[in-house]
Amino acid sequence: MMSQTDSILNLLNIQDPNIKISACTDFSQAGVHEKLLSATLTYHAERCVNCGSTNLVQNGTRLTKMKLPSLGEQPLRMNLRKQRYLCRTCHHTFSAQTQLAPPRHSITRQAVHEIATLAKNSLPVKTISQTVGISASSVQRILYKDQRALVTPKELPTALSFDEFRSTKNCFSFICIDSKTHDLVALLPDSLSQTIREYFTNTYTLSERQKVQLVTMDLNAQYQTFVRRLFPNALIVFDRFHIVQLAGRALDHERLRVLKGINTTTTATIKF
Repeated sequence: MMSQTDSILNLLNIQDPNIKISACTDFSQAGVHEKLLSATLTYHAERCVNCGSTNLVQNGTRLTKMKLPSLGEQPLRMNLRKQRYLCRTCHHTFSAQTQLAPPRHSITRQAVHEIATLAKNSLPVKTISQTVGISASSVQRILYKDQRALVTPKELPTALSFDEFRSTKNCFSFICIDSKTHDLVALLPDSLSQTIREYFTNTYTLSERQKVQLVTMDLNAQYQTFVRRLFPNALIVFDRFHIVQLAGRALDHERLRVLKGINTTTTATIKF
């Protein structure tokens, strides 16, 4: 007879025999009710993926939260614990792999196929996102992966300025302009690092981005983390407005601290 685990795997069309289901529970997040599967992935690893040695030992597990195709209209996720292996020869560690999803990805190939199918029916990104149970930005990344605009964008200026501003629904949008001419280069609906990275990498080649020599920005640390990768030859400069603003805040803080100390001393003298 077919076990309960095999029945669930067969229902979900999961062909990997190394995956074992241990539990199926209901899960609620941000008002969305989902089915949550708990599973393990383990097998006998014969050789180290780094050096080819057979001197391997099991070394714990790593949790991967994977997105599966929706079951009916209910989003479905899997907490998959992947077996870790340690090579005693080169001391390299690696995880068990499955064809369910590409390496280092949490969205399964089946979920990607479901997104493509819904997109063929001309459904908007927001509807696909709600149906499948992943973010709209992830849906866009999957649909437009390796796609370039049919209209060739303008050449990137050698000097760019980054900033964000409060736009619709009390959200912050990202804006990029030419530092010299102040012409608009990019206007994005949000200021998330992922959105900005995907725009520049999907719109401009690395050789085009290497021509940028200067990027002016505020003191936002998240910009600094990806600007060096997007524009490897660019010098990062903090704009004068935010530096003066920061200095003004520091002076105000010190002024209030001194006044508070004076008032405290005066009060103590009167009481004395």
